[in-house]
Amino acid sequence: MSKRYSIDKDAEFIIYGCGGDGRKIAAHLSANKLTVKAFIDRRAADIISINGIPVITSDSAASLDKKSKSAVVVITLKNLFAHAELAEKLYADGFSRIIYKNIPAGRKLSKEESELSDLYDCLLAGQS
Repeated sequence: MSKRYSIDKDAEFIIYGCGGDGRKIAAHLSANKLTVKAFIDRRAADIISINGIPVITSDSAASLDKKSKSAVVVITLKNLFAHAELAEKLYADGFSRIIYKNIPAGRKLSKEESELSDLYDCLLAGQS
């Protein structure tokens, strides 16, 4: 998962987790005229949608078509230690554009990992 990618104004986003951080990032993206296509959350059956944006399960996300999987996925779970493992699963499911907070055990972040971490922090802070 070390491939770089760019995010342009036509990029579509999927937010993994529809708690406070997920809703905050979705609101920031929407306010900047970026499209949030869906939230992924284990409580999808109970939540159904947030501000008109559908909430789907991770199993449903794994079944999306190739075009939908070209969306940028932003992982917003509170447990930062789960981000890297979840990113690997999403990558295995066909998503290749994933933003998450990487917290490696016992080693420093590479330059690319550090940039990805900074991007995550900017999104969470509502910065473009």
